[in-house]
Amino acid sequence: MKPNVRTISGGLAMAALAMLCWACSHKAVPKGITYHYVISGKIAALPTPGQGRQLQISAGPIKHWVRMSGKVGVMPAMTMPYQLAAGVSTAGLKVGERIVFHYKVNWQRDIMEITSIKPAK
Repeated sequence: MKPNVRTISGGLAMAALAMLCWACSHKAVPKGITYHYVISGKIAALPTPGQGRQLQISAGPIKHWVRMSGKVGVMPAMTMPYQLAAGVSTAGLKVGERIVFHYKVNWQRDIMEITSIKPAK
């Protein structure tokens, strides 16, 4: 059976229309936008050799979290690794220490600054 040019071009047009509809229904985060969050948490683990520059932090929920889809919601509290930006030191920090950290998200996520929370006397 010989392919019909109209059938092939019609199929391609339908596929292109389907992709366009999908793209319009899925908001993408515009490139170049950076979101800045100030998060409190507790150090669960310091970076170890071979692990890279990741700091395990048990962090509280993040309100107004902008997902990659562009939807805004709440990221629940969780313990997870956070990537340290170049030049951010963990010197003097201890496991179990409560901290506040500045977290820059432009879909390359890095902790930009850490401040230790001193216990009240």
